[in-house]
Amino acid sequence: MTVLRLLLFAFGLATRADADPIMDLAEQCRSAVEAGDDAAFQAAAAQLVELRHVWNTEAILIGSECLTKGFGTTWAYSYPQSRFVSKDQVEAEAKAAADANAASARAAAIAEEQAATRVAADLAAQAEREAERQANAAQVAELVHASCTTLLERDQVAAMTNSICVESFLSNGLPPS
Repeated sequence: MTVLRLLLFAFGLATRADADPIMDLAEQCRSAVEAGDDAAFQAAAAQLVELRHVWNTEAILIGSECLTKGFGTTWAYSYPQSRFVSKDQVEAEAKAAADANAASARAAAIAEEQAATRVAADLAAQAEREAERQANAAQVAELVHASCTTLLERDQVAAMTNSICVESFLSNGLPPS
């Protein structure tokens, strides 16, 4: 009698271990589609679509088949997303990703163009400042030379011992005597 109880107990555990609520749900969905029971299909489909991290491949196959027949569009289990997805969802998500990539690329191109414009403007401003600096330096050199020429006419020794005047005369030449 003890052996019989042990066998029944073991069989009872095996039966409970084989119970799979996801498989049961997939079977309910399939039965509802086959029976044409739309309310039962909608209820089972809503639960299937909410499932995450399903590892029972038989339940995945039955669930995908049920959703495909019931909704009239291709459904499959996406392991990367860990959920059932329709072909339409995958296409919509791919299009959204492509649109986002295109928008990102357009934004990057605009930002690059704006940066190039800023660089060009900075270079132009820098060139303008350099031209102004050079014009100012030329004007200062001209005034220094004129002042040193005046000093040379008044006091040759003072002009020729002044390092600024000597430099100006070396760069620009002595004034005519």
